[in-house]
Amino acid sequence: MVEEVSEESPCNEEALVKILQENPRLLVFVSNDMCGMCNYAEGAVAQAEEQVGSKVATLDLKLGPEPECEELARKLRIQGVPQVIYFENGQEKKRIIFSGNIDKDVKELTEMI
Repeated sequence: MVEEVSEESPCNEEALVKILQENPRLLVFVSNDMCGMCNYAEGAVAQAEEQVGSKVATLDLKLGPEPECEELARKLRIQGVPQVIYFENGQEKKRIIFSGNIDKDVKELTEMI
C-alpha cells in the first residue's frame, strides 16, 4: 500500500497528484473514520491486493471534516464511502461503491485491474 497522501493533511491534492504520477496503476480506497462499512471494504481491498500482487499500488484516502477534504471529495466526485477509484496513467478508469457482498466486491475489484 502507498503511504498516506500527506501526514499533514490526508486530503492534500498536490500530494495525490504526485502519487498518481508516480504510480501508473493506482487504486484509491476512499473512506472515513465514521464509516462502519469502511472496515468491511478495507478487508475486500486487502483480499484483492493479495490476488493481484504488485500489478497495482493502493492508496488509503481517509476523508475528514477539514475543508480541503470536502474540496478533494468534490473534485473526485465522491458521493459516499466506501468506494474505490482505479486510475491508470493518472486517468480514472473505473470506480466501485461497495455492495456488502465480499465475494462480489473482491471479484469486481480484481476484474477492474
